Amino acid sequence: MLETDVQRGVRLPSRPSHVHRIGYSFGSASLGFAESSLAIFYLFYLTNVVGIAAGLAGAVFALPKVWDTFVDPVVGTWVDRQATRVGKRWPFVLVSGLLLYAAFIGMFSIPNLSSQWAVAGVAFGLLIAFSTARTVFGICQLSVSTEIAADEAQLSSLYSLTLIVYTVVGLVGGSLPPLLVTWFGGGHLGYSLMAVFGALMSWVFLVGYAVMTKSVPVQPVSEKAAAQSLVTLFRATIRNNAFVALLAYYVVLCICTAITSSFLPYLNLYILHGDDTKLAVLSGVFSLTNIIGFPLAPFFVRRYGSRLALKVGNLIMIATFVALFAASYMGLWTNWAVIGVAGAASGLLSVIFLSTLVDVSRAPVTGGLVVPLGFYFGVILSGTKLGQSGGNIVVGSLLGATGFVSGATHQSDFTVLVIRMGYTLLPALLFGMCGSFLNKLIRSTARQVPSTT
Repeated sequence: MLETDVQRGVRLPSRPSHVHRIGYSFGSASLGFAESSLAIFYLFYLTNVVGIAAGLAGAVFALPKVWDTFVDPVVGTWVDRQATRVGKRWPFVLVSGLLLYAAFIGMFSIPNLSSQWAVAGVAFGLLIAFSTARTVFGICQLSVSTEIAADEAQLSSLYSLTLIVYTVVGLVGGSLPPLLVTWFGGGHLGYSLMAVFGALMSWVFLVGYAVMTKSVPVQPVSEKAAAQSLVTLFRATIRNNAFVALLAYYVVLCICTAITSSFLPYLNLYILHGDDTKLAVLSGVFSLTNIIGFPLAPFFVRRYGSRLALKVGNLIMIATFVALFAASYMGLWTNWAVIGVAGAASGLLSVIFLSTLVDVSRAPVTGGLVVPLGFYFGVILSGTKLGQSGGNIVVGSLLGATGFVSGATHQSDFTVLVIRMGYTLLPALLFGMCGSFLNKLIRSTARQVPSTT
């Protein structure tokens, strides 16, 4: 057990129950369909179905996440304190879930309006609602993980199971939507009914999560931490050098993930010349091979340690995206194979990152203050959305700058070249930048006083 938990007077279970573990994984499963379909198809939906300009679509997709960057830490702290006062988290889960999936259906059901700016305004408001509800749900779920697992080994096991379940459902969310859209008749109605199907499926998982984790006791926020203002917590977070370095790495990682996901439909249509079925396979291969990377994470951690394992995984990602650029000039099967390697490396990094995050977050900063996990998780969710918004802005801006024609079956050679480099060499360059953040993380951890283990 970590000393920081002892200092806070928290009694963690010696071993998580199977009900709690499965229930926790259901929480992530409830997000898999919506998040995967939004990441892969929503920018394409805005440009090629609703018909707004690529640059405007990228801004609409991105700006709500920039707003959440400032709001999420506040929401995280508020949810943590309210859950402590009420003594339960499931009411916050159910209310946020209702808003989450209502907004999801609305985002894929935008009617024909008088102008593209009106469409952009509706999409913007629905994305704000979705993202805010996602924050409330995410804070509750991440906090539950530290309330049912006693140490890093249990956390790693819990996250591995959760990510496998999330990926399986995300595979459905990444591959099934184009088939559902076609089955429901295509166009606006097809996308709307696809979203209704995904929301109903997701709600079943969410209710299962709330019921199966309902009995998990809420760990109280320490009196010292609860008495601190948000400004004090921000300053304390900044003094946690290891956390800041890990957050910077994660933001860049999210940018790369958003770039890759948003480019997939354009890659399939304009470079691989595939139909909706091949798009389903392409996105499905990336999601499915994530599962291969999850069980590899413990091996890398045992061999290199979690910090160095992140660095090794990062180097693998760089090499993979360079290989993907070469594969883009080859056949369909070659591209699927390299995309699969990228998916496995992404799964590897996900488990290692989550375990490292909880370890770094529990370390006291200068003055002995342990920042509440709800605040840290709010900052991490802010970083997630900031990275996603950055990636979406990059994709939308690149397409707009190259003269991309919304809805066209063919694009100029220059546009196709930018798409080809955008989902391969650009992420490779960004992952190369991540090396400096990982070096800082390793140095900061080496200087850390070993009283937190």
